[in-house]
Amino acid sequence: MGELLKATELVQRLTEEGRGSWSAATVYKWLLWSPPCPIRRIGKAGVPHLFDLDEVLTWLDEHQERVSRWNGLDTGEAFKDPRMEKARQEARVAKLKADQIEGLSVPLEAVRQSWMASVVGARTVILQMPERMAQAMGIPLEEQARFVEKMCNELDQVMRRLADSDAVLAGLTGPDGE
Repeated sequence: MGELLKATELVQRLTEEGRGSWSAATVYKWLLWSPPCPIRRIGKAGVPHLFDLDEVLTWLDEHQERVSRWNGLDTGEAFKDPRMEKARQEARVAKLKADQIEGLSVPLEAVRQSWMASVVGARTVILQMPERMAQAMGIPLEEQARFVEKMCNELDQVMRRLADSDAVLAGLTGPDGE
């Protein structure tokens, strides 16, 4: 058996335990829920109700689990209310539209085009590096062509992997391709 508390003491302890900020009136409403909040002693005129802290904490955990299952937030078979699912989808669409209006989201095609332009620009600069390196390293002229060709082939393979925009951009899309 846990600590016995009046409703006002209970809400204070729940707050201290990081379990939410409640009022005594809310605790009394919990008595009407199904299943109701456990009460250790029913009060009468001049004598307050007493609640067992441990029992209430367990009840709150169970209640939260039931709410999560009902809203489809659990990992198993969810009891999804179609109205809640529709409301979640509408809220998601509204957020996406608001983000677009505020300039917080960018169309995927614009990201693709920007990415490809960056890759082409970077490729040009990178493929010029072996020739500059050969000269800076003092590689004899007759060996420079072979060095540059080998380096360019290696760099080209790396850049082809980076330029695979479908693979790179797959991480930028949502689960349904948006």
